Amino acid sequence: MTDPIPELTRSEREEFWKTLGWSPELPEQDRRLIEQRWTDEAIHMAQTFGF
Repeated sequence: MTDPIPELTRSEREEFWKTLGWSPELPEQDRRLIEQRWTDEAIHMAQTFGF
C-alpha cells in the first residue's frame, strides 16, 4: 500500500509554478494551463526526480 500524496499549500504550488514561468501577472489562460498541468502529484514526482 502506498502513502497518500500530501496536499501542498497554495504558496508551495506557486513557488514551484514560478520555476515554470508562472506569475500572477500572466494572462489567466496561461496561468491556468500551468496550474492544471502541474498538480500536487506531478509536483511531488518532479521534486522526487530532481526537477
